[in-house]
Amino acid sequence: MNRTCANCGWNVSEDEIVECANSWIILEEHCSISLHWKPQKKMRMDKKTFDDRLSQINLERKSKLSQLRLEYALSNNLYSIGDIIFDGVDTIKIDKLQYTKLMYSEYSECVYSGVKLTKKLIPFKDGCESAIYQHNIIEVNDGQETGK
Repeated sequence: MNRTCANCGWNVSEDEIVECANSWIILEEHCSISLHWKPQKKMRMDKKTFDDRLSQINLERKSKLSQLRLEYALSNNLYSIGDIIFDGVDTIKIDKLQYTKLMYSEYSECVYSGVKLTKKLIPFKDGCESAIYQHNIIEVNDGQETGK
């Protein structure tokens, strides 16, 4: 099998060509660069294969993005289970920590859930619960400013 080198026009013999992963590589002693020859028969990808690979890539991306958002939210978490926080409307004692991605931002933050407390910091008789987003917290425990 003889080929012509596209770089210098040299006629390349069989011993200078090797097969490598569906392409031909010219082992050139006469050129400073090696050329890749396309195989005669091209492998075609059908739409189903493309769609399958695309959905797999999107699934992996979604999973990795979710893990990244969780890590970001937890690394910026300032409060613990049992802390009492106030957002200007509700006061709660934290008993659950979650995270969310806000609609207007690419970043995630913690969402604290717990039993609503009265001004005397005792639970309401009906035991209702509330959730407070991290960016809405005004006071913690003794009323100190958080400084956001």
